[in-house]
Amino acid sequence: MSIYKKYIKNEPRWKDIYETCPEVPSISKGQMTLKVPITVFHDNRKRLLKELRKGRPHAIVVIQAAGSTCCLAKRTYVQDSKFFWSFGYQKSAAIGIIDVFKNKSYLIIPRLSCDLECCKKQAMRREIKKQFWVNGVYYLEELESLLEYLWETDCSEFLILDYQKPELPACMFKYEVESNELRQVMHNLMAYKTEKEIKILCYIAKNLESALIQIIHRLRPGMTHNQLEAWYCFFMTYKSGFDQLTFCIFSGSDKMDHDSYIRRSYFSRRERVFKEGEVCIIEAGASYFGHKLSLGIVIPVSENFNRFQKKAYEAMLGMRQCIFQDLKVGLPMECLRRTAEKYLLKFLVESDLLRGTVEGAFENGVARLLIPSRLVRSMDVGCKDLKELELGKSYLIQSGCYFAKRTLDEVYQNSVFVQYLTPNLRDYEDIVVKVSDPVIITTDGFRFLSNMPRDWCIIRDMRLEDEFKKSDSTIEVEKQNLMVRPSLFTVCP
Repeated sequence: MSIYKKYIKNEPRWKDIYETCPEVPSISKGQMTLKVPITVFHDNRKRLLKELRKGRPHAIVVIQAAGSTCCLAKRTYVQDSKFFWSFGYQKSAAIGIIDVFKNKSYLIIPRLSCDLECCKKQAMRREIKKQFWVNGVYYLEELESLLEYLWETDCSEFLILDYQKPELPACMFKYEVESNELRQVMHNLMAYKTEKEIKILCYIAKNLESALIQIIHRLRPGMTHNQLEAWYCFFMTYKSGFDQLTFCIFSGSDKMDHDSYIRRSYFSRRERVFKEGEVCIIEAGASYFGHKLSLGIVIPVSENFNRFQKKAYEAMLGMRQCIFQDLKVGLPMECLRRTAEKYLLKFLVESDLLRGTVEGAFENGVARLLIPSRLVRSMDVGCKDLKELELGKSYLIQSGCYFAKRTLDEVYQNSVFVQYLTPNLRDYEDIVVKVSDPVIITTDGFRFLSNMPRDWCIIRDMRLEDEFKKSDSTIEVEKQNLMVRPSLFTVCP
């Protein structure tokens, strides 16, 4: 009995436990996943406050979480990206408030179940406050009183996101509301990555590399898109907890635009069978706590590249190397495109596939259709019209050569282009190669976010030295097992 009393006496109170704990709160998706410190979101709010103080020092920012949806197409709840970037709170039907003048932040949450005791509710509110480093946690029915209090204490306007205007509570619009500026301000801030955010992106890239290497080992003639998609889904979710997965495979024989192809895979497309001798482009992506990353590779369906596929792949690697040599802060997109086009034309001349000079063919735009229309894509939503590379932003560098049949038909039908190209270019028909490399622009150039092997010799060795290679009968059984397994996620744009 005395031991029990001693234990109770020395047991610290809840408040003491938190105050004596030096660890920073963090969120994760399991024991084997990356722990994201809550300071990531606290620093994001500080960056937003610093930016808004320049022009709107007495504003109040109001951001709403995504509503609770039950959609069969999307089996997982997806939080609003700007709300999560600011607070790191994952649950639905919440509202975040940031007081620019007082440098304070608040979370407004739904009231908990009536079955819980009052003391438990208060404890949970305190836990949320401590966990997410906010100055206060209130219930939704207390929102009107909180807004009235904030308005009376040096507040001149409320800043909201334009697309959230129809969903916000009516009590918001009793005051002056501005909805045009906040979205662009947050877009610009979200595009610049901090070191902590770069660590998250590298974690996503590492897992994408592992999953794609497994796909390289398993791809065989006769397999379908749905089977490889199931493998990819398994490797990205069974221990890592990624969401918003994207996955698509296409080749030169596909009747689609390889540039504007949105990653939306229908059932008929998932049943596509990959044939011997094809070369495929795989583009995969994932999200971890609101941070998204994509990666692209090229794989031959056969165990090795044939002669023309190898030459096209080496030309793409050379183009990639030239692009990376020019990457730096402030570089215009036009310069990168000029570099890529001239390198491809040089390859065509050296391979006796082009008549005339490189400069003459470049001036007439011969290579314009043979490379991706967008060599550089921003990995941030809302940043589509790229003019130059900016410091601290993340980009997807897409180096590629397009020799699809419909592309070559269009080229040979052009009276100007046909004067330069020889008929031997038809030997490369239906060969499309493109790789996607995520990078961060730095003061001294750029920084790779992925270490995915690109050399064709390494890819060939992966295909030949496949530790997962099995007998034909085992492969057939495995195919049947995968065919009955439905796709577990929707490929989103």
